[in-house]
Amino acid sequence: LEFRRVLFRSAQYIIAMNAYSLPSNRVPYPTIYWPNSHDEASAQEIEVKDQDPSRSYDFLLPQELRTKRVNGTVLLSDGKPAAGARVIVTAIPGNRSISTEGDGPSVTDEFGQFSFTAAEGTDYRLTAMFQTQQHRLHSTEVRVMLEPEPKPIVLILEAPSDLNSWQIGRA
Repeated sequence: LEFRRVLFRSAQYIIAMNAYSLPSNRVPYPTIYWPNSHDEASAQEIEVKDQDPSRSYDFLLPQELRTKRVNGTVLLSDGKPAAGARVIVTAIPGNRSISTEGDGPSVTDEFGQFSFTAAEGTDYRLTAMFQTQQHRLHSTEVRVMLEPEPKPIVLILEAPSDLNSWQIGRA
């Protein structure tokens, strides 16, 4: 984990760890708020005053979440791989989109394949979008949860999508 020392202005703060990303191989922890809460409503505020001497607050890390790689394929309705399709992986609850690499939607390889890291205790919603010369296609939503042996996922592009959903999925 990375640690940073930050100077704060006088105010009240809520401190969170891993608040803007999902657990991953690099940071295998759920979101946690100081002193030891999993939701922001139960977090304790910390008051910082200019005249107070330096003070530190320690996080007690929860147990690392178990993660597994989940693999999938995006196919066109004729069964051919959809190379370059965008796959949107959204964590439930929280509706935080994740990607296999970096921020934004994942893109399938030449065989229509993609993968992402799933964490125990988190369900996911997957959809795929693809632009052909004639249509913007999308798949039906598939829900996924981490299993001892994750099954490969197949997303089939069939229904023309509307422009708004396509724009939301674009990075």
